[in-house]
Amino acid sequence: MKERSPAPRSRSDGDSTSSRRSYGLRWPRKNCSILSEARNVMAGEPISHAPRRQACCSLDCMLGRVMLPCAPRRVELCRCALLLPAAFAVLIGSAIALDSRSQREKLLPRFEVGQVLAVSTGQPVALEQWLAGLASADVIYLGEEHHNPAHVRAAITVLEAILVRKNRAVLLMEMFGWDGQAALHRYREDPCYSRDAFLADVGWDKNWGGAFEDYEPLVAFARQKSQVITIALNPPRFLVRKVAKEGLVTALADPEMDRWGVRDQPFVDDQSYRDLIIGQLRRCHGGLDEEGYRRMYEASLFRDEGMAKTVDDWLHQIGPLVSYTGGGHIQYGLPVPNRVLRRRATIGDPGVKQVTVYLHSFDPARQGEVQELLKEGIADYLWLTSLSAHGAPRRCR
Repeated sequence: MKERSPAPRSRSDGDSTSSRRSYGLRWPRKNCSILSEARNVMAGEPISHAPRRQACCSLDCMLGRVMLPCAPRRVELCRCALLLPAAFAVLIGSAIALDSRSQREKLLPRFEVGQVLAVSTGQPVALEQWLAGLASADVIYLGEEHHNPAHVRAAITVLEAILVRKNRAVLLMEMFGWDGQAALHRYREDPCYSRDAFLADVGWDKNWGGAFEDYEPLVAFARQKSQVITIALNPPRFLVRKVAKEGLVTALADPEMDRWGVRDQPFVDDQSYRDLIIGQLRRCHGGLDEEGYRRMYEASLFRDEGMAKTVDDWLHQIGPLVSYTGGGHIQYGLPVPNRVLRRRATIGDPGVKQVTVYLHSFDPARQGEVQELLKEGIADYLWLTSLSAHGAPRRCR
């Protein structure tokens, strides 16, 4: 049968030699099954079906008019090309989502050094009014980054605010063990007691270590104020090490435990506290076996319960208590504050007013860290301070 000549076509059909070659493709001059002429649905143009003739599927897509031959080997290419509008729509949607997220981030509050944020609302509080309100608390827990001078200044600010409204205050410091309490009292009362002798008697190097100069402004402030008593908050370091080495049950049998009044203490192993501490130990001290993690956890439990005992012993005796420890001892209220409440509840005094303040070394380039701490409910308040000379700390929450 004699082939029929194809109907004449205008150059607008895109089937001229120049059109064919402009895309680097050569179209076969033979009859083929016409699939369809698909026009861009996103452009709102109708889809028309071409007659059976020597032609190709034309796709009007976001990338321009693409001519595809309808030979069988080209069918898969046609299918891929038909997906181009959908792919482009996905890209557009992603760009819109990114832009929306960017707009949301612009709407978030910009945090600044010096702000105190109420964790319940995420909003800054009026500093002077907030400081005045702290004087009505029974215990104010300040959780520091160790050796950050800005956090020491924050503690002094809190004490100054309390002394304006109260006659007395008690400063409890994690940096001193119970075995250094006599030296702390002497340093407060005896102006002839030298700094070097004091540091030797409290066992600074073995019990805490690092530069005493980082904490000296706080100790000196309390020494100069007759209304402030400084109390050693920590159990003796050698007892903590004994628990870490032998485990809690074995260590409690040591006569020294009885001497320091901790043998019969209620070491409560609640699940929330265990999950928190074990998780942080694994993240920050990898490579231990299960027995090692158990002993380290029990040493942490021993310290926190010992600190809670100290707070409990001094409640309602002189004035508001300001507890100054690392942030890990107040996080989420679990380590020390909850243990104090539990102790008070057993003696019929569940109404202790406690306030937890997490001192956060704030890098303005890391705004997201603040949002995370607020979302987690790290404490009652989040106080944003400047970084220490060591920069942003490594966090093992």
